This record gives sequence, C-alpha cells and structure tokens, in this order.
Amino acid sequence: YIADAWAVRRKGAHGDVAAIGAVLAVPLAYGCLYASTFGGSLTCLLLLILVSECWLGPGMSLLVEDVPTKSMGTQVALLLVCNQAVAALGPWAVSTHDPGDAKVRDPLFLCVCICLVTSAVAFSLVGRAHGIEDEDRAQ
Repeated sequence: YIADAWAVRRKGAHGDVAAIGAVLAVPLAYGCLYASTFGGSLTCLLLLILVSECWLGPGMSLLVEDVPTKSMGTQVALLLVCNQAVAALGPWAVSTHDPGDAKVRDPLFLCVCICLVTSAVAFSLVGRAHGIEDEDRAQ
C-alpha cells in the first residue's frame, strides 16, 4: 500500500520502500542478536521479519509490471527459488567461520548486515531503473 501510494508521485518508489525496509532491519538484527533478555530478542526478531520482508509486495508489483503475463508463474517461482537459495548461503558462510565455540553472534551479525545493505542498494537500483524505463516509455 505504501509503495503504491508513493509510486503515484515518484517513479521507482517500489524499490525505495524495499530498500528502506532493509536499512531499518539492521538495528533490529542487532537487537535480536545482542538483546539482554529472551523477550527483547524475540520482539526484535518479530519486527526484523516485518520490516526486512517488506520487499515482497513491492518486488512482486515491479515483476507484474515488467514480465509478460504468459511467463508470470515461471518468473515468480524463479524469484522465490533464488531468494531461498541465496538466503541459505548466510548460515553456511557463518558455519565455515565458526570454530565450534558457539560465538557466532558477531559473524552472524556481520553476514546479516552485509546482506541487508547489499539488498538495500540492489532494491534502490532496481527501483531507479524501473523509474527510468517508465519515463522513457512516456516520452
């Protein structure tokens, strides 16, 4: 809803909403991993999931606009498979650097931050590219 309302005034807003969600997720990831209580950690985890997964609606909206209808099912399935494959790389990367002493918070937080910041940049670039394509079509 927010992305659609913002897109009326600004092309590429769908990518920016997803990028903002990724950036807002960084401090929540810190809270999730470094909270002093279990309840605080779970609260941060809940909020982390809510803001970090806000890319799905705007991302699907961009996909619907850019992909031909006859290949929509394949494209959505491919997007979700690639998302899960890349998401599985994070725990694997942390496991390769864990010496076995269960001190994985720091490398896990670093991995999460790198992924969130990278996805924020990617979402913003996709949104801007989509906005430029819309302007070119209008001319």
